[in-house]
Amino acid sequence: MSGSKIQDIVFEMVEPIVEEKKLELVAVEYLKEGGNWYLRIYIDKEGGVDLDDCQSVSVEVSDMLDKKDPISQAYFLEVSSPGIERILQKDKDFLKFRGRQVVVHTYTAIDGKKKISGELGQFNDQNLELNSDKEQTISIPREKNISDKIGLGRRGGKKKEMNYELIGALNELEREKGINSEIILEAIEAALVSAYKKNFGSHSNMRVHIDRGTGVIKVYSRRTIVDEVSNNKEEIALSEARRMDPRYELGDIVESEVTPKDFGRIAAQTAKQVVVQRLREAERDMVFNEFANREGDIVTGVVQRIENKNVFVDLGKTEAILGPNEQMPGEHYKNGERIKNYIIDVKKTTKGPQILLSRTHPGLLKRLFELEVPEIHDGTVEIKNVAREAGARSKIAVYSKNENVDPVGSCVGPKGLRVQAIVNELKGEKIDIVKWSSDPVKFIANSLSPAKVISVDVSLDEKMAKVVVPDYQLSLAIGKEGQNARLAAKLTGWKIDIKSESQDISIDENNEE
Repeated sequence: MSGSKIQDIVFEMVEPIVEEKKLELVAVEYLKEGGNWYLRIYIDKEGGVDLDDCQSVSVEVSDMLDKKDPISQAYFLEVSSPGIERILQKDKDFLKFRGRQVVVHTYTAIDGKKKISGELGQFNDQNLELNSDKEQTISIPREKNISDKIGLGRRGGKKKEMNYELIGALNELEREKGINSEIILEAIEAALVSAYKKNFGSHSNMRVHIDRGTGVIKVYSRRTIVDEVSNNKEEIALSEARRMDPRYELGDIVESEVTPKDFGRIAAQTAKQVVVQRLREAERDMVFNEFANREGDIVTGVVQRIENKNVFVDLGKTEAILGPNEQMPGEHYKNGERIKNYIIDVKKTTKGPQILLSRTHPGLLKRLFELEVPEIHDGTVEIKNVAREAGARSKIAVYSKNENVDPVGSCVGPKGLRVQAIVNELKGEKIDIVKWSSDPVKFIANSLSPAKVISVDVSLDEKMAKVVVPDYQLSLAIGKEGQNARLAAKLTGWKIDIKSESQDISIDENNEE
């Protein structure tokens, strides 16, 4: 399937989720970069989207894609704002941003240019009009001439200084990633102090200030007013200070601007390093917060690599670990294979969140049934308990308050399709679905399925049950290496002693004698 076809399919799937949250779905991109496939979903709203908007859409879209699985290969899912220079694609976009500055790239030159800027004016199916700064109207044929989507320019159409771009980029980061721009600016100022001392000499007392409105960066030396100066770099005489301002007193601080002419290059490099570092930290926190709330949930990932018996699973935004003790016995994992996992723990480390997965946890079986059986998802059928020996056999007890609904049949599904899908996901693990009952006699009898039970005698004080089965059913009731009896005991929480009918009669006769 082509990338454009996938984009169209995903757009139709995602649009209802985005619109339900009162957001606008701007675009869907599916492309390959650096050997990896990326599915990028761009959303927007008046005033711009924030981190919570992106995270909310990401969680729901991820769950929907896991269920419908429209893309066969592994990919990274990203949900974000279209940015300051968003792309305009549809007529509704042109209508919304009419009067704003745009940039249009064309295949053939118009007035000698293939890149045309101007204020977006009238448009129809055939032509698009731009009003240039020279008060000219430029008509651009839309069909077979516009080489790329139309980019929204900056307000006013005038090129801004780089310092304005810094403030704009930080504000965008605050909206998109939830990073407080003031915290970043303070971190940049502190980093610039170190950069200045390193490159222009060691003023031991100095300050860097970034104007919050314009982004202009200035460096100030700070000297203390004293009677007698012993260090010209750190001190200034009272008489000299009062020539600048007669209000100065001893002990006051005098600030003098010492911004070097070529400080902009160093400032840009330093700002970039700080922003990248803070962005990494924010993304780590965002991933941690997203997955910390999903402990005990199921997640689909792609096997990335296997090292020292640990399986590293790509979850899109981060990597998780499936440890050797949490892997199903006999299960072999291949690179690129998509597997469902149960999140057992999320830890915060210096290298980012560490997510621990499991394929053996009973919760995985429970979550798989919740995904596969609509009656469980809507609460009609309830899972009371799960007992599992991963890779071999499991038992699940189900119950329905609605007498017209068969809880076992709902889980099995038409022709066994529902339970078979779960068995396939667990690589052939056998699953017994039994009906739960508040009566321990009935529940214990059901739990030994598929064996038939003649009688159950219970001791409530000791929570022990003596179960009698037909002679030919004894081995089935106990199971291979006691597995069936063991799982039944785990499922019910009772100690179960299983006897054949002939053994029970023999015991009774001995007791009579």
